[in-house]
Amino acid sequence: MQRISEKNSSPMPLLIGIGVILAIGAIIYGVMAFQKAYTVDPKQVFEEYFTNQPDRVQNLTGGGQLGGYFDIWIYFESPDVIRLRSPEWSRDQDSIHRIATWWTENHLAQSEFVNDLGNIQAWKLYRHPNTVEIFNAEYLVHTKKNRYWLRIWGRK
Repeated sequence: MQRISEKNSSPMPLLIGIGVILAIGAIIYGVMAFQKAYTVDPKQVFEEYFTNQPDRVQNLTGGGQLGGYFDIWIYFESPDVIRLRSPEWSRDQDSIHRIATWWTENHLAQSEFVNDLGNIQAWKLYRHPNTVEIFNAEYLVHTKKNRYWLRIWGRK
């Protein structure tokens, strides 16, 4: 009988159970870290591109994809004057129709822009430092309705 009780008190099943729990925990942690790394945080994007406080804007939303190739966007409303963080932005009134078309096809009802192109300002920021890294950003401002759209895309 002593031999049977000695076998039952072996630490092996306990060690296997702990190993399984640790493996499952590592998998869950890895999935959560991966999702966080590739999830667009509209507040973080806002803080990176604008000097205003994010708590002063309303309806801050965003989405897109992050990774080697990225295409992210945010939308918000604000009664305040919104200030871009980088001085490299330039006006781009010639591209309003193209930029508005992208937003209409991907995120908005067409009525948002159709009759209001005269009240919309467009800004752009393009950086292509080498053949691998490509950075494009376009920013629309609806001057009468205090609405703002920012899209950033490229390749790291």
